[in-house]
Amino acid sequence: MQIYDVIVVGAGPSGSTAARIAAKNGLEVLLLDQKAFPREKVCGGYLSCKTLRLLAEPLPDKVVEQSIYGVRLYDGHYRFIQKKEPGLLGVTVRRDQFDQHLVQEAVRAGAQFISPLKVRYVQPVEGFQKVHVYTADGMLAAKKVIVAEGANGVVAQRAGLQKKWRKWQWGFTLTTVIKGGQRAAEQAVPYVELYCIPFLGGFGWAFPLRDGYNIGVGSWACQAHALYRYVTPFLAQVCRLKNIGQEAPRFQGSYMPAGGFPRKLGSRSVLLTGDCGGFVDPFSGEGIYYGIRSGEIAASEVVKSMVKGDYDAGANYRKRCKQAFYYDFYCSLAKALRSGTKRSICAGTPKADRFLADIMHIMKNPKAYRMHNSS
Repeated sequence: MQIYDVIVVGAGPSGSTAARIAAKNGLEVLLLDQKAFPREKVCGGYLSCKTLRLLAEPLPDKVVEQSIYGVRLYDGHYRFIQKKEPGLLGVTVRRDQFDQHLVQEAVRAGAQFISPLKVRYVQPVEGFQKVHVYTADGMLAAKKVIVAEGANGVVAQRAGLQKKWRKWQWGFTLTTVIKGGQRAAEQAVPYVELYCIPFLGGFGWAFPLRDGYNIGVGSWACQAHALYRYVTPFLAQVCRLKNIGQEAPRFQGSYMPAGGFPRKLGSRSVLLTGDCGGFVDPFSGEGIYYGIRSGEIAASEVVKSMVKGDYDAGANYRKRCKQAFYYDFYCSLAKALRSGTKRSICAGTPKADRFLADIMHIMKNPKAYRMHNSS
């Protein structure tokens, strides 16, 4: 039986990044995903400038929907303030195209990619430096496994590496895409729009695409039922503001883990990355940055373990992730709770100006929560 150096389970941003870096460093890498690519993914589709800096190369034009240079913040009465940056603040993408691009980058680096192929569970083999990976088509083997299956996967749970998270440790989002033609796109560029909605830790958004908007709402998962009732009138109001027609929307819901809670990140031979590791900013809801960064860290630790036979990749991965993310997640969680339902945010007030400045600061700086000018 062939034994790969590393098998990566899940080809989202975290998994594809880990596969690319491991392959680039000469490892024999197999990247697996249960869905055929390109595939749709529920997501707002906004990549902050700090995320763009992590990418191996600039995104091709065909992947970028809109380049973003500013943010509009709407209060609860749909009045807004805005701030524009002289430089690029981020871009919007469609996740099917973005994720496909990252997979292609991993393949170009030398990784082998197979999809669709469902992984049922993984099992480290005691006494041997390998892990068995059981799939719908049979068993595979690797020296290390990186699990990047997302927040709702079962591989980490079946391996005993992840307990079922409680509802208050999750966020929940509802997203749809509204086509608005060129007129809508011209109205929105170059701003992303964030809306203060009456839910604890919640935001609404409208992110411009080439031919419309990605529109959605998100908050703590405990409020999921209320979000379902709220999202349709919210969408209607946003469409009225933009003077675009509204077809019957098809909202897609998705749970995402909130960072800031202690979670197991794997074992000596199996590492959990991205949403699977709970790496999502509780305040901003940003997950792609942390997915890519955790994939980088996981791959680098696996590479080190191939050079040093007694190197505990899992322990060092956990240590590095805690140093890189956990303090920021704690501060972000506290900020989400302090901001509450944002009813006190009123456009035109100094508090709203500071709040918007904080949001943009977070988009630009990986360590924004540790810096004195982020309140």
